[in-house]
Amino acid sequence: GVPVGGGAFHILPRTRSYKADLVSENPVLSEMSTEHLALVVDGPALLEIMDDEEARHQLLQLGCFCKAVLACRVSPAQKQLIVKMVKDGLPTKPITLSIGDGANDVPMIQEAQIGVGISGKEGRQAVNSSDFAIAQFRFLKRLLLVHGRWNYLRTAKVIIYSFYKNTVLVWLLFFFACESGFSGQSLYGGDSWCYSGFNFFLGLPPFLVGIFETDVKADTAMKYHKLYLSGLQGKELNIKKIIVAMFWATMDACMIYFSVRNYYGSTISSQNKDGLMVGLQTYGNVCFAALVMAMLIRMIVIHMSWTSYNVYGIIFSIALYFGFVAFYEAMGPAEYFGGEYDFYGASTMMLGEGSFWLILLLTSGMVFVAAFTCMAVQAEFYTKRSTVAQEIERLVASGQMTPEEMHLSLSLSQKEVNNPVIQTDPRIVSMKEIEDLHENMTVNEKREAGHSSGRRVSSYDYDHVAKASYAPASISGVSATEYLESKGARSLHDEL
Repeated sequence: GVPVGGGAFHILPRTRSYKADLVSENPVLSEMSTEHLALVVDGPALLEIMDDEEARHQLLQLGCFCKAVLACRVSPAQKQLIVKMVKDGLPTKPITLSIGDGANDVPMIQEAQIGVGISGKEGRQAVNSSDFAIAQFRFLKRLLLVHGRWNYLRTAKVIIYSFYKNTVLVWLLFFFACESGFSGQSLYGGDSWCYSGFNFFLGLPPFLVGIFETDVKADTAMKYHKLYLSGLQGKELNIKKIIVAMFWATMDACMIYFSVRNYYGSTISSQNKDGLMVGLQTYGNVCFAALVMAMLIRMIVIHMSWTSYNVYGIIFSIALYFGFVAFYEAMGPAEYFGGEYDFYGASTMMLGEGSFWLILLLTSGMVFVAAFTCMAVQAEFYTKRSTVAQEIERLVASGQMTPEEMHLSLSLSQKEVNNPVIQTDPRIVSMKEIEDLHENMTVNEKREAGHSSGRRVSSYDYDHVAKASYAPASISGVSATEYLESKGARSLHDEL
């Protein structure tokens, strides 16, 4: 629900399943048109409704079938009650946003999960009570579609990555505990400074992702409003995403630990090329170094928007870890850190072994290949709206498509994308005819056309359609108008 300053609020698409349940309980509601239906309620009527629990429930049900609900001549307390009613009364538990510019909007702004204040002639009470402040109401669109979506994406990535990397760390300790008979011996020896600094070494890259990460440009997010649905539907941060992250954490931990384990043989007390004993400290720190590098590789793979700060952050994290290891050995833990001097010589032996660098290369490479393959399969066969938008941006940036052609390429129907004729004979496509056809189609015609296909569209399909959609139609063949009229046209623009 989005209560708006002045008393209007909208019920967002998350209530669709709730509406379906209401229709199944009361078939009469199915006759209500949701295209142009609005509800207007004034303060006195709202006063009576709020005193009756059944009336409040009916108002919510009716509001779910309306394009908008307008509450006029209401008090600040009633505005707050409307927000509370929408926030707590619907089974879908929507996230509410209130926006206002005056002191009478303060209770409503404070009640909603997200409060937006507009600075204007009515003072700064609303701004001071809000979570976000904007100068004009029209800036709300960019606040939601661009900054709101980016913030959701950044938060989701940082949270999932934090769970992932700490799970990998715990799995390494668990594997070693199994091999040591659960004796309580730490994988990293009697000293725990490196272990304690794990999140310190890897803290900067996710911090920078939380600041600079973007998947599409601001103009693209403003143009294709359906990209915003990923946040409303919780597609980037949910239980499924967490479970997948835990699965990959387990797989990566196995690759890291057993790669190191297989190299050092069946016992930790093996010898290096100089005949020196490897020891637990060196063995544990090789595992830890491989872990740090693998986690940085994973961050590189999932990161989409690279800036110089992100590059420096990765380099700084690598330098910080190896610099700390060298400093830790040189300064002496017993004298400066109060620990034991078991670490003496461990880093020198570790860094001086060529096999150590091969292990880093092997483990990092395996993690990279696994993560990149998973992302490639997802982009090809389980394409998201944001992936489609990214490919369109790349086509425009490379000069293969102009912004005008980009818009027309998205006018192809999903049936056309799936149809082999259009993929082998692009001559039937005419930009002008497609544009004219879609301008002349009514809303019902667009709704009824081309909804039968359920196949996921791969990135190849989008690429091919994008290139074919502006091919010249000078060669004789089936006209685009005839073809689209016979097959139906559902705009791929709606998919974004």
